[in-house]
Amino acid sequence: TELSRPSRWVPTTAGEWVIHHERPYSENGDRPILLKRENVKTKVRDTLVDPLKIDPSGKTAIYGYQLSPRGNFVVVGFRVSGSDWTRWQVYNTATLTPIGAPSHGSKWETPQWTPQEEGLLFSRYPREFWDTDSKTKNQTVWFRKLGSDGSSDVEIFAPEDPSHVTFAFASGDGKHLIYQVRRSSDNTSKIFWVPIPADAFSTPENARKVRALPIRRVQDAFKGFMYVAKVGGRDEMLLTTTEESPRGRVIAVSLDGSGATREVVAQQK
Repeated sequence: TELSRPSRWVPTTAGEWVIHHERPYSENGDRPILLKRENVKTKVRDTLVDPLKIDPSGKTAIYGYQLSPRGNFVVVGFRVSGSDWTRWQVYNTATLTPIGAPSHGSKWETPQWTPQEEGLLFSRYPREFWDTDSKTKNQTVWFRKLGSDGSSDVEIFAPEDPSHVTFAFASGDGKHLIYQVRRSSDNTSKIFWVPIPADAFSTPENARKVRALPIRRVQDAFKGFMYVAKVGGRDEMLLTTTEESPRGRVIAVSLDGSGATREVVAQQK
């Protein structure tokens, strides 16, 4: 797809939609970045989100975004006056309308969609820390049903060490849930995975059951590179690791319960 104007970041594609950033021209260069949408079939090209329409003062900026698997929705992060605290809002990519209430209490981790677009997995701190400069702790992973006002949010994972930060995503086929846990200043993460049923996120009630599922340790990953793929009919997690390889290598870890690993890219000499 040919984009109407160059994008600052790599465009994201899902379904019929391409979503990308764009900074309109202004003489002093202070125009906030826009989030644009383009439909590969209808060739519709317009603005999905303009921060100035949300906050005319110009203090609100887009921090990031995540397009849903089928391209029906996009969750967009906003930050005010350079703060680390991020507010996430879901939009319908076809109608441009916001859906549900915004999610608060997050910093750097981008929410991840569940495979069937049932809702979002996001990391959040307790309310006592929101929008403060206090040292944070007790970050946990939550599930929010699409369109929810937040009252039915479900906490599904908490790391053992309250000083650690955590992040979660589901594999594209909906069979696995992956947790990444690390100290905020570390490059190395502990990686865990949970086999989940197909309807794990169909309702908040089902999501509550996810927390009780047995969690399995995979292997430490370096700089957080992870990807779940089906290779030769097997479900595997590809990740970079420094275990037994100080300079890093890429390995594949089987998700069949055996924990078997194989080297994909060897450590460079």
